[in-house]
Amino acid sequence: MQLNNRDIASIWDMAQAIQNIQTFTNSSTFDEYLDDIRTISAVDRQFEVLGEAARRISMEFQQAHPDIDWQRIIGLRNIIAHQTLSPCSKWAITGSGDPR
Repeated sequence: MQLNNRDIASIWDMAQAIQNIQTFTNSSTFDEYLDDIRTISAVDRQFEVLGEAARRISMEFQQAHPDIDWQRIIGLRNIIAHQTLSPCSKWAITGSGDPR
C-alpha cells in the first residue's frame, strides 16, 4: 500500500494533536487541570483535531491498520464536539494518570 499525501498529512496532524495533549497535561495534576479552563479547552480542541484527522484517513489505510480503533477516535471527537464528557473522563483519556 502506498501512502497518499492526504493520509500523510492526516497522520502528521494526529501525531501533533497527541503530542500537544501530552504537553498540555504531563506536568499537571488532575486538580490543576480542573482549575485551568485554558488547558481544558486546549485539550478538548486537540481531541477534536485528532478525530477530524482520523476521519480524513483513507479507508485503504484504515483497513491496513486494523489495530487502530479508527471509529472510536472519530467517535470521541464527536462526543467532545457535540456532547458533554466529564473532565474526569477526558483526563483519563489523556493518559496522564489517575485523577485522584
